[in-house]
Amino acid sequence: MPTTRRALLVLVGVLAAVVLTGTSCSDDDDGSAAELCEVLASGRSFGTLFEGGLDPTDTDRALEQLRVAQVDLQQLRDAAPSEARDDLEAELDYVDALVEVLERVDPDDPAAVVAEVNGLAAQRREVEAAARDLAAFEAERC
Repeated sequence: MPTTRRALLVLVGVLAAVVLTGTSCSDDDDGSAAELCEVLASGRSFGTLFEGGLDPTDTDRALEQLRVAQVDLQQLRDAAPSEARDDLEAELDYVDALVEVLERVDPDDPAAVVAEVNGLAAQRREVEAAARDLAAFEAERC
């Protein structure tokens, strides 16, 4: 379970590091640094979404949290310029993978849930790198 807790803390940290609004979207497919910075400056964060943590063995609650995160990440990705979009896509792919795992695994088998979440380690490492890149983008461009 420590690996799972660490994985979930990374996810919560990554998601909390990305500040979002619920209504920003781009009229074009390209997005812009200005639009992304506006979304980032809005002050809404995943921090409140995951205040109580993310427990994948509580699949109903975790799925609810992750589905909200999917929507927010999609909106942020749509606001992003191409140089930041790949990092946001990596984060969204990870959240999508977590949702798929939690929808597929028997919620009454916590060991199976933990094993499946731990199976996303490579993708989790990509998300960690993407979060660092996004933080650098924000520091440099916003």
